[in-house]
Amino acid sequence: MTDEEIYSGTSRGDETALRELFVSTREHVERVCAFFLGEDDRLPMAVVGTYDRALEILAPEAPAPEIPLRSWLSILATQECFQVMEEIRRDYDRQTKALEDISGNISTLVEISSDPKERWAQRHPEFFPVRLLRAGREELLRVPGLGPVAAERILGARRLGGLRSLEDAGVRGRRLEKASGYVVRE
Repeated sequence: MTDEEIYSGTSRGDETALRELFVSTREHVERVCAFFLGEDDRLPMAVVGTYDRALEILAPEAPAPEIPLRSWLSILATQECFQVMEEIRRDYDRQTKALEDISGNISTLVEISSDPKERWAQRHPEFFPVRLLRAGREELLRVPGLGPVAAERILGARRLGGLRSLEDAGVRGRRLEKASGYVVRE
């Protein structure tokens, strides 16, 4: 059957046209919905919703769409999937709100993503500032932005008498920004 025959037969309730509508396009509609929804268990609901919309539009006396059947059903499937995705987003928002209510404070998720050494330094201001010209290896390792290599370079530069700043020990960029708030040159 041609697209036009399927359109007009479906709008008349012709069972052959209805069957052809589903048989010839089911796989295509499923692929479109799977593209948007992946393996979500609402995928079949979106496919059925697509055909429900098609049957509403192809009611008796309604003009047939002027585009190929698969293209038209792709549009309907996309619209249906967007509605399903909106439901998924609302479910996600409800679940997130429930988790926030359970945890009492969602800021702990932000803390997890921040630098643990920096969080520790902020909670223990009594250990700072660290004196670059006197601090031992352990004290230097407490400084955010400084690791074992930087600590050894600082100690080495200090022994040679050439430490004027963190840059002299090769600390630059983001690590320099972090460390500079926790050290003094004395």
